[in-house]
Amino acid sequence: MDPLHELTDHIRKEDLILAIRRLTGETEILLSEVVDVKRATSGIEGFTSTVVRVHASYRVRGDSEEHRVSFVAKTAPLEESQMEIVKSCRVFIREGVYFTEIVPLMLKASAGRVELPLPVCYHAVYDGVNDAIYMEDLGAKGFRTPRRTYQLDGLDLDHCIVALKNLGRLHALAFAAERLLPKEKGSILKIFPDLAKDAVIYDRKPGQPQQPYQGMVERGLEVVLMISKQLEGLPKKAEATGILGKVLEGLWPTLKRLIEPRQGGINILTHGDYWLNNIMFRYGVNGVTPVEAKIIDFQVARYCHPAVDVINFMYISTRRPMRDKHFDMLVNEYYNSMVETLSALDQPIPISLVDFKLDLFGVYRTFGVIVSAAFLPLMMLGEDFVPSNADEMTKEKYEDFFKTGCSSLILQRYASDSNYRSKVEVELREFIEVILPDGLDSIESSPLMIS
Repeated sequence: MDPLHELTDHIRKEDLILAIRRLTGETEILLSEVVDVKRATSGIEGFTSTVVRVHASYRVRGDSEEHRVSFVAKTAPLEESQMEIVKSCRVFIREGVYFTEIVPLMLKASAGRVELPLPVCYHAVYDGVNDAIYMEDLGAKGFRTPRRTYQLDGLDLDHCIVALKNLGRLHALAFAAERLLPKEKGSILKIFPDLAKDAVIYDRKPGQPQQPYQGMVERGLEVVLMISKQLEGLPKKAEATGILGKVLEGLWPTLKRLIEPRQGGINILTHGDYWLNNIMFRYGVNGVTPVEAKIIDFQVARYCHPAVDVINFMYISTRRPMRDKHFDMLVNEYYNSMVETLSALDQPIPISLVDFKLDLFGVYRTFGVIVSAAFLPLMMLGEDFVPSNADEMTKEKYEDFFKTGCSSLILQRYASDSNYRSKVEVELREFIEVILPDGLDSIESSPLMIS
C-alpha cells in the first residue's frame, strides 16, 4: 500500500469532525474531501504510535466560506510488532485518560490563573480499536523538539531551565487536580484504575504478552558488562570478579520499588518519560535560546514521587559535566516553579525543598543512573539508529530495538567513535560508582540489593 494512503486511512472523518467542533465551538461542520496527512515525527518518537500532521478544510453549515485547520494526531502504529507493544502497555488508554480526565481537573484547579504547559487535546478515542488523539499543532505555533545533536551532547543550561520550570508547573497542577477528587472514593489510582498498573515497569504474569521494557533493560545491561571489561578501575574489577553481575540481579526489582507510590510521602501523577524528545521548545529571535516549552507524550504517565520525573530528565537529557556543575541550581528552578504555581492556585506546599533534595539525591538518584546506563548509549546513537526520514525506520530496526537494544550498533559506535566512547564511559562510571558505593568491599551496601 502507498505510505501516504496508509497514513490517511488512519484518520477517521468522524473523529476529525469532532476535533474541529471542539476547536471552533461550531456544531454544524461540513468536512471537505481534501485532507492532507503527513508524518509529524520519525523514529523513536513514534515507537508506540503513528504521529501525523493533519490539514483539513471545512465549512460551517449555512456559510460558504471555507476554513483550513491543522492538528497533530496520534494513531495506532503501522507495524504489527508495534501494535503488540501498544496493547500490552495500554499506552493509548493511559494517555487518553490523562487528557480526558486529568487535564480537565487541572483546568478547573487553575481557573485561568496558570497556563497548562501542554498541547490542547481536542478529541481522544482509546477503545483499543480506533485509538486516536487529536491535539493542537504546536509546530504551526513555532514549537519544535531540540536538534538531534543534543541526544549525544545533552541539553545546555538554557534548555534545562525552561524544561524544569515547566515540569514544576505540571507537577503543581497535577497535585492541585488530585485535591479536587472526592476523598471518600479513595486514591487517584482507585478512581482511575486504568492508571493503576505501570505501563512499562511490571512483572509479566503467565499468559500475558512478553514485557518489552524489561527485555530492553536487560539487553542494555549486557552492553554495560561488555564495556566495563574495557574500563580501568572499579568497572573492570567489578566485572572481572562477578560482583557487578551479581549486583545487577537486583536492578529490575529496584526499578519497580522506586516507581511505586512513596508511603507517607508526596505522590502525584507524573509524566513518566520526561526527557528532551518529549518537550517542544519555542525559541527567541536568535533561534537558539528557548523562551517557552510544551510537554508532550503522556503514554506512560505514572503515579509516584515527583522526583522520578526530575531524575529521569537529568540523567537522560543532560551529561555528567552539566549535572556536576548545575544540578542543585536546576532543582531549585524546578522547585521554585512548583511553589510559585501552587501559591497562585492557593494550594499548600506538599514538601519542603530540603526534603525534596534528600529524596532526589538520595533514594531516587539510583533510578537516574539505571535509566542512563540502560538507555543512554542507545539514545546517543542519534541518526545511526533514528533516521531523519521516517520511511527509513524499518521493521528490522524496530525489532532490533526491542529484541537486542541495538547492542551491535552501540558496540560498533563505541569502538569507532572516540567522542561517543568518552561520553558513554563517563555515564557508565557514574552508574557503577552509585550502585557500588563502597567499591568491591561490600555488595550489601548497594542500593540494588535493598529488598
